[in-house]
Amino acid sequence: MNALLPLVAGIVSLIICAEFFANALRASGLIDLLINSAQGVNAGTNFMTVILAAIVGLVTFLTGSGVGAYSSFAALAPDVAAGLGGTISSLVTPMQFASGMLRAMSPVAGVIIAVAGAAGVSPMAIVRRTWIPMMVGMVVTLVANGIFLG
Repeated sequence: MNALLPLVAGIVSLIICAEFFANALRASGLIDLLINSAQGVNAGTNFMTVILAAIVGLVTFLTGSGVGAYSSFAALAPDVAAGLGGTISSLVTPMQFASGMLRAMSPVAGVIIAVAGAAGVSPMAIVRRTWIPMMVGMVVTLVANGIFLG
């Protein structure tokens, strides 16, 4: 149990940093800049959906926590949706899927560590088997979101 304490402390620290990062993005005006840039090139909600899902996916991969990444960055969705005239659900749905699917690609995710321990392999061996289906799933999610919600 004591061996897991540094790992858990690091993950919790990364989740807190992700929350600060999301607030800093809003406070610095970067979200407004992204919205104005998207409007300037007529990119719209689908472009911002991909960007926000990518941010959530990256934070999920790095921290191993989908809930932390999603709850940190989902608060940005209402501002982005209002700025682009889109719906909040079309933004947060792929973010939620990114947080769930890309957790299966993170070698520091609790479930990956537990499965690797039970199987007697390294977490990277599990990740090597899950990254392709998870990335395909993200592409399918983004395309379906664009068709049905976008």
